[in-house]
Amino acid sequence: MTVEFRLLGDFEVMLHGKPVDVGHRRQQGVLVAMVVDANRVVSVDQLLYRVWGDELPHRGRETLYSYVSRLRKALAPATGVSIVWQAGGYVLAVDEMAVDLFRFRRGVAKARTGQDRARVALLDEALALWRDEPLRGWDTAWTDSLRRTVQRERLVAEADRTDVALRLEMHNEELVELPARAAQRPLDERVAGQYMLALFRAGRQAEALRHYRLLRARLAEDVGTEPSEEVRALHQAILANDPMLTGTVSHFGRDQVPRQLPASPWSFTGRARELAQLDQVPAGQVATISGAGGVGKTWLALRWAHQAIDRFPDGQLYVDLHGFDPAAAPVAASVVVRGFLEALGVGPAAMPADPDAQFGFYRSLVSRRRMLIVLDNARDSSQVLPFVPGAGSSRVLATSRRQLTTVAANHSTHAVALDMLTRAEAEDMLVRRLGPDRLAGAPGAVAELLDHCAGLPLALGVVATRAGARPDLPLASFAEDLSDTATRLDAFDNGELNGTLRAVLSCSYDALPAVEAETLGLIGVAPGPDISLCAAAHLIDLPESRTRIVLRRLSEASLVHQHKPNRYRLHDLVRLCVAERVKNSVPGLRRLVAYYADAAELQLDPPLAAALDWFDTEHSCLLAARELAVCQGWHEYVWRLACSLATFHRRRGHREVDVDSPHRI
Repeated sequence: MTVEFRLLGDFEVMLHGKPVDVGHRRQQGVLVAMVVDANRVVSVDQLLYRVWGDELPHRGRETLYSYVSRLRKALAPATGVSIVWQAGGYVLAVDEMAVDLFRFRRGVAKARTGQDRARVALLDEALALWRDEPLRGWDTAWTDSLRRTVQRERLVAEADRTDVALRLEMHNEELVELPARAAQRPLDERVAGQYMLALFRAGRQAEALRHYRLLRARLAEDVGTEPSEEVRALHQAILANDPMLTGTVSHFGRDQVPRQLPASPWSFTGRARELAQLDQVPAGQVATISGAGGVGKTWLALRWAHQAIDRFPDGQLYVDLHGFDPAAAPVAASVVVRGFLEALGVGPAAMPADPDAQFGFYRSLVSRRRMLIVLDNARDSSQVLPFVPGAGSSRVLATSRRQLTTVAANHSTHAVALDMLTRAEAEDMLVRRLGPDRLAGAPGAVAELLDHCAGLPLALGVVATRAGARPDLPLASFAEDLSDTATRLDAFDNGELNGTLRAVLSCSYDALPAVEAETLGLIGVAPGPDISLCAAAHLIDLPESRTRIVLRRLSEASLVHQHKPNRYRLHDLVRLCVAERVKNSVPGLRRLVAYYADAAELQLDPPLAAALDWFDTEHSCLLAARELAVCQGWHEYVWRLACSLATFHRRRGHREVDVDSPHRI
């Protein structure tokens, strides 16, 4: 490296280890303004503001151009660095590693993963780049903001290093600097907690408790608040002399961390894109997997968890929250947190009595570790939020039939929406379960099975289990069992309540409010492969604005899929399930058929290109509505729909026999 730009202290430019004269403070300011955004365009207006703020001199642009010219001359002896004009501004072209601020940030980012001792070394290397307060004495609004930003980054890096060091039982070393840091930042609860923990591990319990009392008094006096749940829980653990606080390694031993994950599903297939998405979630963030019942959320979560198990050396916690379970009620968060604390080694004597303190204690313990917490089958966000740690490198992975939007609103969250298996993935699942030879001998039956299961993993699993138990029967017999829509759900009954497709899907229906349940049921019996927003509004007899909200909630519950703008559809098996639950669909269906009849006539008067496009979109629904009208004996609508469809077919140039002619009805 021939040139180096130093921002983490007094600003310096070094060439071959010797300082370079880059002019007076204002001229240096121009260079600093470009160094901070190295290799990116900094506009002239940005440079003027960063250097002079609101005190722009007369002929400010000319002055700026003069400073840039002088800087180019000063940097001319250096190789690999240049100031170029580009798109309304200047770019400092340089290797980012020539800037100490970027090297610091790179080191901190690398330290977010890896083994703890390597992380400490990386953070030590990054923090060693700091020589003093950045740009001390510089007084523009921009430099003040920059100084505060990078100082906050340093404080976070120091706290991260302390967390890792405490996991490695380096508490005595940390006590060299923690007292001064706690004194400089008396209201910083993260530093206070670290200092208390280090004191306790060093055998100085009384001092740790004294520092908590000091923190509590200062917060009450200066801010008017109590310490956070995490700090209060730590205080309770110190009072109880909890052996858990003596360190992860000494308490558990390296082979005694919690390993609660169920087995990885052996017949798992596909989902390469979703697994890659989960791989990209940064440490410390929440990942959610949402999708319909039986779509394979738990399988995906467990497959990824086992693949990524080395990322979480401090253990894996798992709980089935039974949010949607035909055989059990949802598990209370208070029950879960006690189970997690016990798995983390907290004995009865150290268990906080107050429920809030238990959650705080849990988050405090988890935040100091690299753990995976799998919250499976959550009913809603309220079952997930208490278990999200406020800081640290642990990962929460939650699955639910709902989209858990409240979790996303409160925490940095990466959401994975799980859809049905592709046909190739579904066939591969059957191959894994039944063997390639059996499938190769009955391609027609396999195609029928795939059609009837429609990519739903639970349905495929039930079929594969039944076929696997009867190798003497041809696959065609199982396909025949599924051919009748009236009894198809019965064919997916495997004899166990939790694995019965009807029971699994019914749980989602039963969890809906009345309006949403009624809407879902009516859509399930509505004619056609999908339904528009306007048609749905007539079906359920609500304004479009209200209907949109209801459909959005059904979509968030993974029961309705908006596959095009303002068009919605149900999975075939969901449609069969909810259709069984509808009590009186006739009034709604009559309103829907009336809407189709009215809308079709309006579209043809006058006949415009947009009208034909509407007919193209609604064609299948109109045909199905006409057939429904025939079956119900709604003769007026039969005639009107047939006339409209016949007119549409003629204008589209369909010359074949017109099955929609009203004379044939």
